[in-house]
Amino acid sequence: MDKFFAEYSDFGYCPTNAPEYEFERLRAIRGWKKGTKTYKQHRRAFFSVLLTITKSPVHRFFTETYYFPAYDPTANPKREFDRLAEARKWKPTKRPYKDAEEAFYRAFRVEFGSSVLEFFEEYEEEGFDYNPRGNSEIELDRLAWFKKWMYGTPEWTVALDTFHQAIKTDFNTTFGRNDNDIEGWQFLCIVLGVRGVAPATAAKCREVRYTSFDRYYR
Repeated sequence: MDKFFAEYSDFGYCPTNAPEYEFERLRAIRGWKKGTKTYKQHRRAFFSVLLTITKSPVHRFFTETYYFPAYDPTANPKREFDRLAEARKWKPTKRPYKDAEEAFYRAFRVEFGSSVLEFFEEYEEEGFDYNPRGNSEIELDRLAWFKKWMYGTPEWTVALDTFHQAIKTDFNTTFGRNDNDIEGWQFLCIVLGVRGVAPATAAKCREVRYTSFDRYYR
């Protein structure tokens, strides 16, 4: 991320903060309004770098396996596949489309195959357009609006509890359940964008959590 943020000479990039947090600071400093053409342009560039660093399987699908110049890394990957198929003029009944579709969903499941994905996919058959690239809590708000769930109603409470359990399951699957597992803590530090070598002890990793992690989710 250093190279990306270095392009903005007036921005004091802090590599110990999570990349998303730093991009939001950059956006505020530059005055980019969300939804504008300028914001989207820089957001796509940021995501492209971030997904390359994290070796996103879906990102590699669109940038390497089936190169798609018009690919938008911030958009719903499923909609991007539809655009790719349209650009390539693939017919759903033909082999090129089927091969690409199989490769895409293989990459998609590797990256997004989780309890949270399963939670939202239950509603896709009803017409809800879930974007796995989006913030999961914002996607939940969108789902509540789509389903017309009112805050505090039984339907909303059940959905919220199920969603939180899915978040917990995915977190434990990714980082582990053992608070003293140094590998899990170090992986969390990497995800948070901690620069250089991750702390050598769980205690030191917890100190990072109280800074980078809390700033990232506040």
